[in-house]
Amino acid sequence: MMNQKLSKKRFQKGHIPWNKNISWNEAIRLKIKETTKKTMKTPEVEAKISKTWFKKGQKPWSFGLKGTTRGMLGKHHSEETKEKIKISTLKRNYKHSPIIREIIKKTSLKRWRNEDYRNRTLKSMLQAIQIKPNQQEKALEIILNNIYPNEYKYVGNGQFVLGGKCPDFMNINGKKKLIEMFGDYWHRNDNPQNRINYFKQYGFDTLIIWERELKNLKMVKEKLLNFNKI
Repeated sequence: MMNQKLSKKRFQKGHIPWNKNISWNEAIRLKIKETTKKTMKTPEVEAKISKTWFKKGQKPWSFGLKGTTRGMLGKHHSEETKEKIKISTLKRNYKHSPIIREIIKKTSLKRWRNEDYRNRTLKSMLQAIQIKPNQQEKALEIILNNIYPNEYKYVGNGQFVLGGKCPDFMNINGKKKLIEMFGDYWHRNDNPQNRINYFKQYGFDTLIIWERELKNLKMVKEKLLNFNKI
């Protein structure tokens, strides 16, 4: 009852809080923040909050959902609330100054020029998303296993990265040979010779197989046989 009376008295319409229009400098704000953190972490305060917020045996709605996005499961905001949240989020987003953005850009470019860094980054990215061979790559893999069993391996999932680029198949028996599967749509604007020249600077010979060529198995086998003889 006492808490209810105090609440009504303190928050009546038109009531002016004692700290309104008082500007706090950064040092005082940080001190208040640290003091509040220390106070809230004491066992006595945590026990008091627990008793105040939750009934005996009651669990918070987010119990067991730590680290997930299911905390709001079953709850729906109105369109007006969604718009307010959106505006508030945009205001909170910190934007770097042009000078800082330029420094970040230069630093990123400098790191990306390092070949070891590019290889490690690309390898970790591809392995993280767990890339698997597509239908055309699977078809080519079957052909390779029939002609050259245990000779070529699919490495398009990031197992092998060369100069920041990841080939589709590589020879695993000591020959510096790579095979690329080019899709008719995704590589329609690519020049195969650019890929061949790129890997050539690292001492690797590269064969390009186009998706449309898989319709003619005889021609694909001839290309593979001729490539492996070189």
